[in-house]
Amino acid sequence: MEGGRTPLTFSHSGRRKWIEWYDAHATELSEAPEALQGPYAKMPGYCARFCLIIHLTRLVCREAKDMEIDEISVLSAIALIEYFKNHLRKVYDRFYESDMDRKIKKLIDWMQRHVNRISYRDCYRNGVAGCKHKKDAEPLFNEFLNRGHGEFQDNILTLFT
Repeated sequence: MEGGRTPLTFSHSGRRKWIEWYDAHATELSEAPEALQGPYAKMPGYCARFCLIIHLTRLVCREAKDMEIDEISVLSAIALIEYFKNHLRKVYDRFYESDMDRKIKKLIDWMQRHVNRISYRDCYRNGVAGCKHKKDAEPLFNEFLNRGHGEFQDNILTLFT
């Protein structure tokens, strides 16, 4: 005990789960897009804090048996971190998506609601993805095809399902 503080340690099973998660996270961090590397690098610190908070809460509620951070507390902290990482990926995907990415999503959404087919005329008459003229729809259709979302025959773009 140092200065009135009691350091907490992991139980054997808690340490094993921590190490498994930490190693998997380190691999994920090394493969993550550059934009996510900073936020991902902070996750082990957050996870350790969550382990502590969850375990002490469980201890006060008499769910935990002793002062060693057990597997249940570690798994609960990991679940929180994975939840935050999932939302972080969604936010960064939206933040870094291009204008064309957004237009393709709008086109796909429109097609899914309207029998998976669209012509140039349907596209600009309905203002799909902001198209007002055929010249707006052509690059959109080309990018849609380049990304492998469908096929174009007889002036009709069809979404692969």
